[in-house]
Amino acid sequence: MVIIKKLIYLSIFILVLTLTLIGSLQAQDQNKIELLADNIVSGGPAPDDIPPLETPKYISIEAANTYLDSEDAVFVLETEGEVFVYPQRIMVWHEIVNEEIVGEKMSITYCPLTGSAIGYYGKINDEETTLGTSGKLV
Repeated sequence: MVIIKKLIYLSIFILVLTLTLIGSLQAQDQNKIELLADNIVSGGPAPDDIPPLETPKYISIEAANTYLDSEDAVFVLETEGEVFVYPQRIMVWHEIVNEEIVGEKMSITYCPLTGSAIGYYGKINDEETTLGTSGKLV
C-alpha cells in the first residue's frame, strides 16, 4: 500500500512538473514571436517587388559550364534521382523559385543577407501555395 501511495505521489509530481514545463515553453515561444514581430522593418522593396522565378527553364551541365565559373556558388536540390541546381547569381536577383519538381509543388528561397537557401513544399493544409517576397526584414 505504501508503494502505491508513493507511485501516485510520484505520478502527480511528474504531471505537475510536465504541465509547468509545457506552460513555460509556450510562454517562451510567445515571447520569441512577440520579439520578432516587434523587430520587423522595411527592407526597401515593396511586397513582391522582387519577382520570383516561376517554372524556370533549365540548361544542360555543358551549357552551364559556359555561364558559370568554377568558384560560383550554387544551391543543389536532389530528389528522387533528379538534381536541380540554382546558381546564386540568379537567386540573388529573384530570391524565390516557384515550380513543380517531380510532381510536387515547391518553392526554393534564397536570402542574400544570410546566404542561405531553403526549400519548401508547396502545400499548406492541403492547399497549394506559392511564395513571394514580403519586403520585410527582422
